[in-house]
Amino acid sequence: MSDRRIYVWRTAQLEPTSRESDKPKKKAADSLLPGVQITTFKSWEEVGYWFGSLAKGQVVVTPLIRAKADELTKGLLTAAERKLAIYKFVSTGFRYVSISFGVGRYQPHTAEEVLDNQYGDCKDKHRLFAALLKAVGIEAWPGLIGSGLKLDETVPSPAQFDHVITVIPQGKVYEWLDTTPEIAPYGLLVATLRDKDALIIPNEGVPGLVKTSAAPPFSSSQIVDVRATLSEGGTLTGHFDITTRGDTELILRTAFRQVPAAQWRDLVQAMVNSMGFAGKVSAIDADSPTNLDKPFHYSYDYKRPNYSDWETIALPHPFIRS
Repeated sequence: MSDRRIYVWRTAQLEPTSRESDKPKKKAADSLLPGVQITTFKSWEEVGYWFGSLAKGQVVVTPLIRAKADELTKGLLTAAERKLAIYKFVSTGFRYVSISFGVGRYQPHTAEEVLDNQYGDCKDKHRLFAALLKAVGIEAWPGLIGSGLKLDETVPSPAQFDHVITVIPQGKVYEWLDTTPEIAPYGLLVATLRDKDALIIPNEGVPGLVKTSAAPPFSSSQIVDVRATLSEGGTLTGHFDITTRGDTELILRTAFRQVPAAQWRDLVQAMVNSMGFAGKVSAIDADSPTNLDKPFHYSYDYKRPNYSDWETIALPHPFIRS
């Protein structure tokens, strides 16, 4: 037992809080810090080198990886086109599956293994993405990031991270990409990963903390076109056409992907009902959720009898996210 050290923590609230003003105010999840943290790492640089050692030699352009990269980028002239083609292949073509046992929680599979398995977790998908990019001359690095609690810079530890994203250096700035959501538009990080500290690990150089971009790389928008008529008998008949770009787009793509196309009418009906509107939807038309070449678009017909209750009349438009 001489080589072991035992730590004991005790906490107590000696005086009860009786007044409402005395109660601790709730804080946003990303502003909280764990009560106890333990680490054996002395710096974030050391954490980065440790993670890099687990993946050492795995970003290898094998003949199989090169052949797939050439196939995906054939005829594409610019780096931007090649990045987009490879991103769409890895993002939409490989299911996210996480099995975290032992060192497998941190050590990715090789790019060829992921290509053969056709699934992987966040670090596996990054590994394949980085290898394919390397095959066409584009450098990409892993970025460790936490989607939950706020990162405590004073405690360098891999335990503060639960996700791996891809970082493409562009001079003094970085392009942030995440293939894990499978259907996120190119460059869109989910809101919980934006404006967060990430530990980037260059192929050559010193690892360090860098804050991710605070906003999407494109303008978010929601365009709703409604064409409807109200009959003399009070029946509203209309057609709704919705095109979205940004965070709401990702929510809608996810919803439409999780539901078979044969049940899309039920999905849209539930969406309309959840907004407090009666009436029935029909003739649902939607883009493929995996088509990332343009903003997500869907449309439907809508009919509601007895709509002309003028004191409570409201247009059954889709949910608008601020």
